[in-house]
Amino acid sequence: MFPLYGIRNIVNRQASTVTGSAWTKFSASGKARAGVEIRNPDSTLKLWVRRVQAGGSAPSAPTGPQDADFSIAPDSTLALAYCDAIDIYLCNSSGTSTSSNFVAGEVGF
Repeated sequence: MFPLYGIRNIVNRQASTVTGSAWTKFSASGKARAGVEIRNPDSTLKLWVRRVQAGGSAPSAPTGPQDADFSIAPDSTLALAYCDAIDIYLCNSSGTSTSSNFVAGEVGF
């Protein structure tokens, strides 16, 4: 988790779906952020997280867990102390067009 003295507000919250056949970019607010919290509410599929330098090319289609930088287990949350210089992409572990939900939020200074 983040040190409480640095977090002053919730900058952005997004609840949406992803598939296992393509990476979906987390829609960042464009405001300065101290970190991101990503929740996987699904009961069976993992949520994979990929980081890319802000403004960089989107990752190619996922082929397996080796393409992810982080894996979020079902009904779990990941907190990342990443500023807005990092773009975050998400997909699920199905490897198909099967969709699953995610909830993500940016926290700010």
